Amino acid sequence: MSCTTGPRTVFLSAVGLTPQVVTETLYVLATAERPFVPKEIHLLTTEEGRRRVELLLGPALQALAADLDCPGLSEALKPEFVHVIRGADGQTLADIDSHADNESAANAICSLVRSLTADPNTRLHVSLAGGRKTMSFLLGYALSLYGRPDDVLSHVLVNEPFQNTPDFFFPPKITKVFLDTRNRPARSDEARITLAEIPFVRLRQGIPNDLLAGTVSYGETVARVQRALAAPRLHLDIDERQLNCQDIDVFLPPLLLAFYTCFIFRRRHGTPAGWRDLRAEEISGIYHSLHGPDNGRWERVSSALPRNQDGMKEYFEQKKAALHKALRSSLGAAAGPYLLRAVGRRPLTKFELSLDTAAIKMTGGNF
Repeated sequence: MSCTTGPRTVFLSAVGLTPQVVTETLYVLATAERPFVPKEIHLLTTEEGRRRVELLLGPALQALAADLDCPGLSEALKPEFVHVIRGADGQTLADIDSHADNESAANAICSLVRSLTADPNTRLHVSLAGGRKTMSFLLGYALSLYGRPDDVLSHVLVNEPFQNTPDFFFPPKITKVFLDTRNRPARSDEARITLAEIPFVRLRQGIPNDLLAGTVSYGETVARVQRALAAPRLHLDIDERQLNCQDIDVFLPPLLLAFYTCFIFRRRHGTPAGWRDLRAEEISGIYHSLHGPDNGRWERVSSALPRNQDGMKEYFEQKKAALHKALRSSLGAAAGPYLLRAVGRRPLTKFELSLDTAAIKMTGGNF
């Protein structure tokens, strides 16, 4: 057969003491009805795993590429794509056998999956078959956090005795006889390799933007996502001028915080507002309560607020758009309950917080 590599296709797997799972998976993918031949093969492993990739997997991958007449396979694995996990001391890990090692592995896996999924033009296939069980779990969980609609998660299945045959990496075109660990012979044309595609929940749309772009640890990422998916609740600390949504601090510039506070206050009192209802004096008064008169800006802010309906309409739309952008940036898909929702019909549409009043807490100040 002949095959070509797909554009921006990436294969990712952990590798432990049995790197055969990589070529077995790639064999099934390359010979499928709709072949998936990665342009890049990325492997997560330890120092011992790296040695096995170099000494065993490398030659086997060359043989697979030649057997399938698919040179792209042999070109897809480069030294820089073999990611050796490093411990807290910066040294490569020989094995993963402690809590600290597991934490290092989790951070490395989370970082790599986040990086590989950052490019919207890539398609990622992740295999759970290799490495320690903790590495497999972490790979699957990381893909659940960052995976896109076209990304795939799978596990390769090989029949007996080939899963216990050290020299078996894929079934070659020309039948060969292999010996398993008990020295029993088996013909390669009896090998059956199947790929089980595993459905997974995609949480990416619910992850705040800073987690998608940053270098936050695995533990902090999970904690932040868990908070974002919790029941919505809002806390505005007037004295500290701090807005917190689902235990996530949301930064709003002073004037935008005052604009939002108008709607927090109105939501608690059941008085939605449109641009016809909101007055410069209301925004100015709340700005004063939040930031005080001595910050050097209150008088300038107050005098710059629109004093007529035409000006307030444009101002209202600008601030609403900026508010929603800031909330979505901090909260991701969890921002919904904190946005301003429209109530009533045009042209008398008003807006109010979507959040239930029982979930709103305001402390400090003199409201």
